[in-house]
Amino acid sequence: TAEKITDLIKKIKGSEVINREEILKEIKSGNYKRLSKKILSIILENISIASQEFDEKSNLFIQRILSI
Repeated sequence: TAEKITDLIKKIKGSEVINREEILKEIKSGNYKRLSKKILSIILENISIASQEFDEKSNLFIQRILSI
């Protein structure tokens, strides 16, 4: 389970942002809320970056169309 979470995050981010030991530590301490916040912030950060890149590419595309 902790390994699956780290693998999923690694696929999303392209690197190991949070490791298996950190996840297990949070689970053992019962800190599910903090763990979920960490995971959610990693995912949201990735979505935000993707959204910015999409906006930039969309603007370039629109500029090219308008210049035709």
